[in-house]
Amino acid sequence: MKSKGISLSEQLNKAFDASESTNENEALGIKQTVQEPIKQTVQEPIKQTVSKSVEVPQKPAKVDFDNRFNQPQPLQENYANVIDNTISEDNIKKVIDVFTAYSTLDPAIKQTLALVFLNVNSNPSPAKVVYTVLNSSRTDIRALEDLVILRKYDGVNRAFELMSMDNDRLEKLHKYVDMFAKEYNQKSEIRENKVQYCRQLEHGISLISEKALDHLGPISELLKLGRG
Repeated sequence: MKSKGISLSEQLNKAFDASESTNENEALGIKQTVQEPIKQTVQEPIKQTVSKSVEVPQKPAKVDFDNRFNQPQPLQENYANVIDNTISEDNIKKVIDVFTAYSTLDPAIKQTLALVFLNVNSNPSPAKVVYTVLNSSRTDIRALEDLVILRKYDGVNRAFELMSMDNDRLEKLHKYVDMFAKEYNQKSEIRENKVQYCRQLEHGISLISEKALDHLGPISELLKLGRG
């Protein structure tokens, strides 16, 4: 069967010939759109400029040797000493004085100091002794000082001195007398009968032995160094 002069076999041959040179869409008459490749824009990294600060060395302050003792020294103010911020020169002197005095004490006196007054073991380190002495109560130091002084007075002067003291000071003194005078027995209450209290306290002080006083004197002097 022929169609307008071109046979069916010829039409098929043309179709097969076209398929060898074109793809399927062209053979079928479909118009193919060519997609252009997408251009990607790559953003270049932004260069950051860091401004560098140039340190200009400062010239040291000039020293006027003609008037150096009449003006402040700025160079010394720029350097703070750590010790100056934590402990004063007076406190350092106290440490040295207490350590020196403790080092010269008799071993028996050292033991009395440690056990009775500092409440530490019988053989403490010098550092422990110095630390404890510097932190001792001022009222306790004063009471021991009172005891040593009053022990050297006669009975009349001792009684008058006791009556002039306030109650708190007398009670502190009583604590040490009771510690070192075995036969001392305070029977009165200071707020009820101060005269009787002082009379018995005076008698207790007189009972303290010379041997005890030999210990109490150096210990009192050592504690006073810590008080300053």
